[in-house]
Amino acid sequence: KQWYQRRVRVAEEFFIVKLAGLPFSATTDDVARFLAGLDIKGGRHNGIHFTKDRSNRPSGECYVELMSSQDLSSAMMKDRDYIGNRWISVSSSTMETHTDAIRAMI
Repeated sequence: KQWYQRRVRVAEEFFIVKLAGLPFSATTDDVARFLAGLDIKGGRHNGIHFTKDRSNRPSGECYVELMSSQDLSSAMMKDRDYIGNRWISVSSSTMETHTDAIRAMI
């Protein structure tokens, strides 16, 4: 029973990173290439969420849902790697922060 309870707890965890400093023209394909080799929850079309500013323009940030803590650790190792000529800040995030950022755009 303890094993089952531990698995249920793990299943409820979320592994989310925030990418900042993205080119305003960045696409889901760009982000998926940046995170190549990592398992994006729901694939690149459902697991990558770009945010917009108050004028509804790209903010240069996105949230990416990952499948595991290993994917999260690997993503964090990409902090300050580049997309084009821009270095990208990678930080861990929470589901609450992710949800709040998405709701703010609605």
